[in-house]
Amino acid sequence: MRVEFERSGGIAGHTMAVKIDAATLAPEHRSVADALLAGEVDRTVAREAAPAPMGADQFEYRLRVRHGNRSRTYRWTAGAVPPDAEALVAELTDRARGA
Repeated sequence: MRVEFERSGGIAGHTMAVKIDAATLAPEHRSVADALLAGEVDRTVAREAAPAPMGADQFEYRLRVRHGNRSRTYRWTAGAVPPDAEALVAELTDRARGA
């Protein structure tokens, strides 16, 4: 399974990206990637719990998970990442910084 991640926006408008094999993720984050591929993570939970901040300087996240011929792409703004995916997004952000 492959994971492609991109964070864009922010005050500087900088884009960071990373593409990795999901096998290199922490086990708990790998299970989140599996759930994302299966469509089992609710895309609306975070939006209902906390409204996304307004403004052009907020971060935007794009996360694509693919395995074989299956693929799912998610897009979130800051504050709208589902709670189940927050730790995965944090790990991918750290990896993109080092890329």
